[in-house]
Amino acid sequence: MSLVQVHNVSLAFGERRILDAVSCNIDEGARIALSGDNGSGKSTFLKIIAGILQPDEGRILTAKHLRVSYLPQSTAIMQSTTVMEEVDRAYDWIRPLEREKTELEHSLADPTLRAEEAARRVERRHDLEEKLLQSGYYYRESQVSKVLTGLGFREKDFHTRLEQLSGGWKMRVSLAKVLLEHPDLLLLDEPTNYLDLEARGWLESFLSDYSGAVILVSHDRYFLDVTVNRIAEIFLGSLKIYHGNYSTYQKQRTAELAELTEAYHRQVKEIQKIEDFISRFRYNASKASLVQSRIRFLEKLERLEIPDNLKRIQVKFPPAPPSGNRVLLVENLNKCYGEIRVIKNLNLELTRGDRLALVGMNGAGKSTLMRILAGLDTDRTGNLILGTGVRMGYYSQDSADVLTGSSTVLEEAETLSTHMTDQELRNLLGAFLFRGEDIHKSLQVLSGGEKSRLALLKLLLSPVNLLLLDEPTNHLDMRSKEVLLNALKQYDGTLVFVAHDRSFIEELSGRVLDLEGDEPVYYFGGYDYYLYRKGQETSSQKDENSSKPEITAAGKQDRLAEKDRKRLIRKLRRREEEIMEQLAALEEEYTRLEGDLALPENYTDGERVKKLKEALTVNRKSQEALHGEWETVDGELADLGASEEEIPF
Repeated sequence: MSLVQVHNVSLAFGERRILDAVSCNIDEGARIALSGDNGSGKSTFLKIIAGILQPDEGRILTAKHLRVSYLPQSTAIMQSTTVMEEVDRAYDWIRPLEREKTELEHSLADPTLRAEEAARRVERRHDLEEKLLQSGYYYRESQVSKVLTGLGFREKDFHTRLEQLSGGWKMRVSLAKVLLEHPDLLLLDEPTNYLDLEARGWLESFLSDYSGAVILVSHDRYFLDVTVNRIAEIFLGSLKIYHGNYSTYQKQRTAELAELTEAYHRQVKEIQKIEDFISRFRYNASKASLVQSRIRFLEKLERLEIPDNLKRIQVKFPPAPPSGNRVLLVENLNKCYGEIRVIKNLNLELTRGDRLALVGMNGAGKSTLMRILAGLDTDRTGNLILGTGVRMGYYSQDSADVLTGSSTVLEEAETLSTHMTDQELRNLLGAFLFRGEDIHKSLQVLSGGEKSRLALLKLLLSPVNLLLLDEPTNHLDMRSKEVLLNALKQYDGTLVFVAHDRSFIEELSGRVLDLEGDEPVYYFGGYDYYLYRKGQETSSQKDENSSKPEITAAGKQDRLAEKDRKRLIRKLRRREEEIMEQLAALEEEYTRLEGDLALPENYTDGERVKKLKEALTVNRKSQEALHGEWETVDGELADLGASEEEIPF
């Protein structure tokens, strides 16, 4: 059954046509994500369905008694209430039914009431009771508590007044309220903004069990992969539906883009040939009719375009300057705020090329640790030792504050882009959402999000060998995240980062530092390895605390754990093979260097001997580092119970 039918809906802002004769059906239980470039009309489309905006043309037909709830990108909560009081308003729609039920119950006590009327009122009271039960109204306090806790609130926060909350926590209140309204159609515009990984995971589970239909906008690829089964792409005013999750949609669009690109280049060549013919014979009387026919052909020709939101931009940032093998050493680090100890007894060593992800719930100390590593917070105990030749770059949301003055976006970027052509720089600015006239904006008029994107871009254009990135994916869309991710994959320095985008962490992390709990825990593997080990720990705790485990849940957990285990084994096997290949190449190089050192023309040249010995030292240290990693990988495979026959290379 269709909840909403959209017929030929069009909307324009001034001369710009946002939606052009868009049609679609939204059925019961639908799980749809809106995709498209920034400014393509995703939020506008949600507002039209929510009834907030009226289209210029077309119709929106809705099912009878349809209830729709809408979460905008920014909150409008201004009431001076507590968190619990505000979220409890989610049940305001059902309260009139409770009052009606109470009035009916009182009226039934009237002795003059006729039997037929009494029967009608009893039936109506029964219907109201059913609706109240289905809405969860009678146990709303526990439901409010459950949702708030899932979104990261502690019980002591429930009675905090809204004016004391930051914008991000107010957004969580708005999200909790919308979820608890439990409408037939849930419209969510960037619901994962301001949510940490734990809260995102809870929201994923909530939406998986949700009985109503959901349409959402998100720039979190993993979140979309696990919550939707259709993608509705808005491009140049039109809307096209793709079946499957976001990864499936990406594959389809990549194939379509390849086909479109080929057709585009064929058309460009054909147009060039025709234009050359016209230029050559324009003033030749004998060819006049042929020239005119080709001119008419070009006038009627429908020109192909490659969508900007699907163009792949390859960016190479400057190589990391050389540094010693040990980049950073942290010894017995402790950090307190009054009597609250945020970081306790942290010992950490980073070597060249490490990719460390910091994880933990909001308030666990991730940003605090990043500020300490960056040298901005010195009110702590313990040692922090930088390695030889380390040049550090640090990005946080506060980095935007240093961008002042009257220079333009383009001028700021040009100061650090000496290795790029003008077109490459403009492409990169476009990937970071500075398009068209935006590149000529003065720093003075940029929004906070725009400044944050520019600050991140400037850092990535700087030659550093230790990058500290605190939430670099905030304010980026899908395409920008992809550009950033690909650039960081190619980055040959050391990386420490915090992110709430799971797919981003999975792609980048080689090690994980969990700041949750009494003391930090270091995991010698990527994020998927970390999740596997955490899952094992959780299962062990459940076994210890419960003598009667739920068989169905346990079986599901076992299947997921086994799937994760095999995926990890495959990943570790691949890394083991890479290490073997690298060691073989290094050993071959070492033998060659020793041979060069033995040549008379070399050992009689002091400067040449010095360089060869330095190269041998670097080679030997590289081999030692790889042997150390090999032992770590081998240990992890042993922990996973891997056998040589189980999963071949």
